[in-house]
Amino acid sequence: EIARLLGVHHVLEGSVRKQGNQVRITAQLIEAGSDAHLWTQTYQRDLDDIFLVQEEIAGAITTALKDILGAREIKVDAPTRNMDAYQRYLHGRSRFYQRSELDPAIEDLRFAVERDPDFAEAWAYLAAAYWLIGNTNYVTELRRPEIAPLAGPAVDRAMALKSDMPIAVALKGRLTIDSDTPGRVAEGIRLMERAAALPTPDTTPKLWLALIWLELGYLDRALPLLESALQLEPMVGINSGVLGLALAIEGRRTEGAELVLRAVELNGLAVWGNFLAADSLHAGDRAAAAELVAAMLPLFGDRFASERAQSAGLLMALQDPARERDYLQSALDAPAEVYGLGSSLLLESVMFDGGNRAFELVESGQTSAWVIINTAWLPAMRWLREDPRYFRLMQARGRVEYWDSHGYPRGCKPVDAAEGRHLSCPERS
Repeated sequence: EIARLLGVHHVLEGSVRKQGNQVRITAQLIEAGSDAHLWTQTYQRDLDDIFLVQEEIAGAITTALKDILGAREIKVDAPTRNMDAYQRYLHGRSRFYQRSELDPAIEDLRFAVERDPDFAEAWAYLAAAYWLIGNTNYVTELRRPEIAPLAGPAVDRAMALKSDMPIAVALKGRLTIDSDTPGRVAEGIRLMERAAALPTPDTTPKLWLALIWLELGYLDRALPLLESALQLEPMVGINSGVLGLALAIEGRRTEGAELVLRAVELNGLAVWGNFLAADSLHAGDRAAAAELVAAMLPLFGDRFASERAQSAGLLMALQDPARERDYLQSALDAPAEVYGLGSSLLLESVMFDGGNRAFELVESGQTSAWVIINTAWLPAMRWLREDPRYFRLMQARGRVEYWDSHGYPRGCKPVDAAEGRHLSCPERS
């Protein structure tokens, strides 16, 4: 069952028992189809040698699978010699992957770099967590304006220690894209393409590049990256959620809905389902929008009670149009910090008031444009992507300059009108 879920032929399982500075690791390699044990071994070592044990296990696996993998030399570099720093780094990285508990992730990663200031990987993921908190709508108790500027110095520190880490190169590209300097979008994309091509088990570089392609309307470039990310990391909810969004943009809404529900089940990430619900609402199918949100409710685990409550409120507004105004007002009255990725004032505004409040907040610099740029290319959102305010937003982000140099999305062109310059995308409806 595990092999089926992960799409693999072999499974490595085992146990780790720790006592003091001693660790006992039992590992076995299983061929899933026959349940045959190809290799098993027990290791008892000092924790100081943990990276040597990793190398031994990896070497044993490649030897057992040499007919499939070919002859390979395995070497595991120790990213740090401080085991306390390494332990907290693993916790922080895991939280980052799951896009949950990002504030504790920052605490973990800060601890790691304080214990070992030369721990390049910890600096890289700390920078990535800073960027997520500072530039998206994930729930946080930290002050976004104070956190966002920390990403740049942290990633510079990481790259000074180790220049070729995919996550660091990808984030450097992302920061370059968002630097508001003319001509730097293309430079940043080149960095992100390089990061996505580097070998790494972390699918974040592929995901982030795909999100840039989706923002620019280049769906054909985003889809292969997202499909690869999901294949490599099927248990990371955001990979399911973003691919679900991309499939919905392509018009494959049923497949997309299945994946966004999976994202809720894995990590409580309701936002992708809410995006699809907004698209159904603007397509005139309020019942389908309500049905999707209702399907999400039983999938929230106990850890995501607040997300469930937000989705329940959204469902009531979708089921009863008379509740829309009160629901939107409750979002407007709530402190900005309480709004996470799954439910934000920007989302309610895009759904229920034609994006007016969303554009006001973005243009005044009170929040990021994250919701607007991720919903604009859905089929029923032609009104949003053809709004002159959307064109001004993309111009301020350097995206129009990129389109002028590299081509506009399929079926779109810029036009001048009395209300202002905007995109015209009749073929994208």
